[in-house]
Amino acid sequence: MTSLANMRPQPWGLYDPPLGLLLLPPPRAEPEHAALMRGEVPERLPGHWEFWGWAQQGQMDQARKLLQRVPEPWASYNRFVLQPTQSAYQRLRSRLQGPWLVLLQAAAYALAVEDQPPSPDLLSDELAAVVWMLHATAARERGDEFGALELLQRAACAAESASPVLAARLLCQLGQWLLEHPGHCPDRAAQVLRQGLQLARQAALPLLNAQLWLYLGLALHHQAQGSRSLLLEAVRCYQKALHQGITRASAPQLYALAQNHLGLAYMAMPLQEASDRLRLGIAVRAFREAVQTYDPEKTPQLWASAQMNLANALQYLPSAHPAQNLLQAVEAYEGVLRVRDKALDPVGYARALLNQANALAHLGQFSRALDKASEALVVFRRHEQNEEAQAALQLIEQIHQHRCPSTQKNQHDRSTTHPKAPQAPLSSSPAVG
Repeated sequence: MTSLANMRPQPWGLYDPPLGLLLLPPPRAEPEHAALMRGEVPERLPGHWEFWGWAQQGQMDQARKLLQRVPEPWASYNRFVLQPTQSAYQRLRSRLQGPWLVLLQAAAYALAVEDQPPSPDLLSDELAAVVWMLHATAARERGDEFGALELLQRAACAAESASPVLAARLLCQLGQWLLEHPGHCPDRAAQVLRQGLQLARQAALPLLNAQLWLYLGLALHHQAQGSRSLLLEAVRCYQKALHQGITRASAPQLYALAQNHLGLAYMAMPLQEASDRLRLGIAVRAFREAVQTYDPEKTPQLWASAQMNLANALQYLPSAHPAQNLLQAVEAYEGVLRVRDKALDPVGYARALLNQANALAHLGQFSRALDKASEALVVFRRHEQNEEAQAALQLIEQIHQHRCPSTQKNQHDRSTTHPKAPQAPLSSSPAVG
């Protein structure tokens, strides 16, 4: 049986399945091999690797035809990856042994043909790393969060010397998992992500670099707790992510997430200098980008969150025409209320109500403001959200203070003085998308 030894390392795991599960057969073509290991697909591949190029373009039928030029067991293995069926898996499983059988079982698990990932004991370096990664995914699906993190760390260590870009991808995933896990500190995530950025320096994968910078920004944002220096560093990371070439068209979810959190970081900065107020304008532009990128039909919660942030920013944006900004904020909150489900997310719905009430009060529309703030107060009390309830009660009291004198003079619900702005319940905590 043909040995894998002279064809290592493989670009296994560097690309999304099924492409990332294909194995390059001998003989080795050095320049093209080096490019593929960096994540760069050459314009032309040698004849015995042409099937890989066609698969990369999504032309699976043509790729399978070209496997006729490839020796066994490379041809049969790659044919299964391109057309994974249970019958093909069982036939091939009976013919392969040793490392080849482990690779087949790993590919079958990744392609949902096998129920369990194999043991990586017969594999090493980048091949073992991918199998450890599969075990990490399985552990996470079982709810074993700590085990999943340890396995993913082991996978990254296994890949580092042979396939630095694969190690960077695994560290990026580890950083994301750490941010999502409440039992782990963001400082460990930041350490992991910085290591990933070092390993990805030679990578030709802008999406990977964008993810690493974005998640590092999130880690620093979590750590900041109002620290101006850490927030500025988080902003730099978000900007680095956006400068990797991702766009609204090429990577909409990642682009919107970076824009949304860029805005949140600017909003969280203490207003210590005159230039800090200008950053509120940048925050508004970033939130607008996020709102225009998210699809309210496909991702309603993400869209509503970005829309809420935009509305909050508009309320406090320095402007020569504050009423225009407040009117835009009121309309933006109305969009949030249309999307958020009052039954499924009552507290989120009430936050939007309270913030909208605050904007209406500043416009002098006290009756509407009072109705919305009162409704929010009931929800907050029902769900024991004491801080939000106190903010609602404060706004209600301020409305009454400003409304009573004006109603004695006339019956119009208007006033030239506005209630003092309460501490708005901004959704300013960074989240992993």
